[in-house]
Amino acid sequence: MDPYKYQSMAEVYRSMYSKPSQPKQDKTLGQQYSEKRDAKKSEYNKATLKVEASDLAFVLNALIEDGTVTPERVKEIMTEKLETGPEYHARMKEKAKEPINKFPVDKNKKPAAKPAGTPKPDTRTDVQKMADAYASHNRRPGGPVRAD
Repeated sequence: MDPYKYQSMAEVYRSMYSKPSQPKQDKTLGQQYSEKRDAKKSEYNKATLKVEASDLAFVLNALIEDGTVTPERVKEIMTEKLETGPEYHARMKEKAKEPINKFPVDKNKKPAAKPAGTPKPDTRTDVQKMADAYASHNRRPGGPVRAD
């Protein structure tokens, strides 16, 4: 730091901790916009791992030189027949015919009928019936039976 460049310590402090001034741009707004767009595009491509054809050629050449992939295998990969749209849709239609649930519930099945039998006759006396009704009516949930 040159001590004679500044008049006071405040100027020294400001020069050390302030943001550097932006250089004046002689570009038009269109050029600035296109640069920002290109920068965002390259960031997006890096984030989504999109590769350019030149990058792919570079990687393939490196793999061939390394011995990881043979040139014959690269040719096989490049000439491999890809599935067309109609073929894909036909395959998906066949796949959709398979049941998703292996054990589906039959909604048309009627529930099992309860056995129709005559109920047992109530052999309690009237006093016992009244006592049971009184006890069930005056029972508090979670508490003892009241014996008023």
